[in-house]
Amino acid sequence: MIVVNNQGVIDAAQNELSKRLEQAGTFMGKKVIGFQGGYEVAPLYWFEEYGLWWAYLMGGKHWNAFGVAGSERVVDDPDQKTITCEINFPIDDPGSRIAGGFVREGKDRLYVVHSGRVGGGRLGIGPEAFKAYATAKLDWWPCGWYNGDVVKIALISLLDAEDLVANIAEFVVVVDEFKRTVA
Repeated sequence: MIVVNNQGVIDAAQNELSKRLEQAGTFMGKKVIGFQGGYEVAPLYWFEEYGLWWAYLMGGKHWNAFGVAGSERVVDDPDQKTITCEINFPIDDPGSRIAGGFVREGKDRLYVVHSGRVGGGRLGIGPEAFKAYATAKLDWWPCGWYNGDVVKIALISLLDAEDLVANIAEFVVVVDEFKRTVA
């Protein structure tokens, strides 16, 4: 497996991902999305069946932020959502901060994948600890990454899967459980 590096394919895949998530979710308006060191205001979609929200912005990367019910930062703003994890895709430069990717299956189908690079600003949270925690919970495969290294990636879902939202929710819940065990 090799992560897709073609910007046209990445952009088209992100557009398809956004379209699928927008169709499946309920638009909740623009919300404040908080992360370590700052926040963004972004359109937010809610997936009631999974207790999951998603926000997307395009900037230096395709920024896909996900969170679970109850991730409000009541100290600052009860409506501000705190990110559980991001599945970002590069725009022009993948850099070391991009943890999401698309991997081709066969000629036409793409998987949404994640490198396991999970942050959170607390001691004990990081990619090695997350991979150790999630080894038996997620499907891990070796993959040629943007920088040419071979890394273990979590297969989240086929992009065209009927259960795409459920598969993403499963990944986000595993990240949330991991972060709660370290809290």
